[in-house]
Amino acid sequence: MSASPDRPGASLAREAEAITFVMCLIVGLGFIGLGAPLMIVFFPWNLGKDLRLSWGKRAEANGAIIREAETDVSVNDVTVYRYEFRFTDAQGREWTGACHKSGAGGLPQPAGAHKR
Repeated sequence: MSASPDRPGASLAREAEAITFVMCLIVGLGFIGLGAPLMIVFFPWNLGKDLRLSWGKRAEANGAIIREAETDVSVNDVTVYRYEFRFTDAQGREWTGACHKSGAGGLPQPAGAHKR
């Protein structure tokens, strides 16, 4: 028996499949090549800081809330408050910061601290 000839257009179909595969590979690698660096830069905004905070040594410091203010923001019809605080770390450096919480109250005052 002799080898049967290819059906008409078979080689063209194989070439089209090969070109399609190569194009999908190029587009996929392009998404990975551009997307991975952008994800590293923008997605985990502070990944390094977050990991250090999560896995680092824990420390406690006494501090005080120095200001409590109602914001113009609400979440599920509950007002969001801004709290500013000050504390001193183990090395004696003074730090200030701010946080937000929905609903008033619920943040403890250290003994002897006075709200201004």
